[in-house]
Amino acid sequence: MPTATATRIMMRAVSFGPAVPPGSWTFSVHSIFRRAVNLRIDGSDLLACLRGPSGQGQPGAVVCGVEADFRDWPLTPGMAGRFAQGLLAFGAGRPVASVDCASAGREPACVMSCIGSIGLAFDQAAMELRRIQASKGAGFFLPGDTSAPPDTSPVMAAIREGIELLDAATKAIGSSDCPEAGALAPALSRLVGTGPGLTPSGDDLLSGYLAALSAVGSPAVPALAAAIEVAAAGTNDISASWLRSAARGFFHGALAGLSRCLAADEAFAAVGALRELCSIGHLSGADMATGFFHGLAIHSGGPSGYKSEQGRLYAS
Repeated sequence: MPTATATRIMMRAVSFGPAVPPGSWTFSVHSIFRRAVNLRIDGSDLLACLRGPSGQGQPGAVVCGVEADFRDWPLTPGMAGRFAQGLLAFGAGRPVASVDCASAGREPACVMSCIGSIGLAFDQAAMELRRIQASKGAGFFLPGDTSAPPDTSPVMAAIREGIELLDAATKAIGSSDCPEAGALAPALSRLVGTGPGLTPSGDDLLSGYLAALSAVGSPAVPALAAAIEVAAAGTNDISASWLRSAARGFFHGALAGLSRCLAADEAFAAVGALRELCSIGHLSGADMATGFFHGLAIHSGGPSGYKSEQGRLYAS
């Protein structure tokens, strides 16, 4: 439980995400939200994020055992801090707040399970994803959805065009048709930083898409990861950190759990894993799932490799 004495607040951390650097480091407070404090680590282009239990699985999270409203803490953007000897301390001199990390474990990096083809679990989870998209008012839907008219705004038009260009470029990489990874730049220019949300929809779709390529062992993974590292400068700091984490192989634990269920073709478990992923933010998790499902359908072996009706729908 958190304790408070005068202006000093202390909590206890239970885990570190795999993207949080080991050893000692200094930081400044980047931004403060109700359920999160983002930390700009000196010498790093990734942000760490102090979270409650809902942050479990986030690659850059320092996860505390209980939720807290961090707006009540005596923190300000730009405040200096330090992590050393198992203590995350805010403020110069005597800390105004600290997090005891001495017993916190480090979560392993999440690896996407190898998905050779898509089957019943993909079908069932895709149906659930459409329902979730509709309930959240998503703008980019999986193909085949006739329950709602498409969002025709300029933003969603740019995202759709970006996804189409991404499909073509990633399919061509490694072939004589596209020897240069620079062919990815037009797609990323339309996706990165585009769309609603603290992490824009285009960024979340791109993270999920990269995870799908990793799951199917696409030869385009290194080129897309390198292109994302460069393009990430085109979005806000928080979303850029998520994109760079994905480019370095640090995916959210909920996304890795979904890939395991799809690889095993376990429909019931896949729907549950999808719901967990879609609970992240308002649209972030659903957009990430959409990019993942779209990438799988496009790249999991081509039309002849699709086992499912949804795969044939994509391939048609």
